[in-house]
Amino acid sequence: MLRSVGTGAEVGFSWFGLVLGAVIFGPNLLYVALPARNAPVPPASAALVLTVLERAGQAATVTLLVVSGGRLAAAPWWVLPAGVCVVAYWGLWARYLWRGREFAALYASWGPLPIPMAVLPVVAFGIAAVAAGWTPLLAAVGMLTVGHVASSRAARAALPPGASAPPR
Repeated sequence: MLRSVGTGAEVGFSWFGLVLGAVIFGPNLLYVALPARNAPVPPASAALVLTVLERAGQAATVTLLVVSGGRLAAAPWWVLPAGVCVVAYWGLWARYLWRGREFAALYASWGPLPIPMAVLPVVAFGIAAVAAGWTPLLAAVGMLTVGHVASSRAARAALPPGASAPPR
């Protein structure tokens, strides 16, 4: 069921969008149930404008994915590369649990990526946004990327020296 909205953009429910949003934001529920140990108090944060940008980007990205209609289904090439990002992201959540839920594990490097738990989800969303070819979704993912990466960099920078080093 699609309908036209103002600019002629078609919107409608998307299972692909719902699933992608759920598999990326779902592990955050794990963090609520099993919070990190040794988190800094007060927590480090980016500038307020970046935090607002991140939250607005999260809300807009999930909402637009869910109402993206048939855009994602029409271009299924995105599923494999986005899926690789999601599997790697879930692997990093497993690392967080394996390392005793240490706060630093959330910001530890993985290969060449200094903050992979910030980068991988937004790359997956970005791949889907490019596949959908929908400017509002691309803009939402851009907002999320800027805010999320900045917030994660601030949290990582607040860690004691060596705390975010990968395990040996």
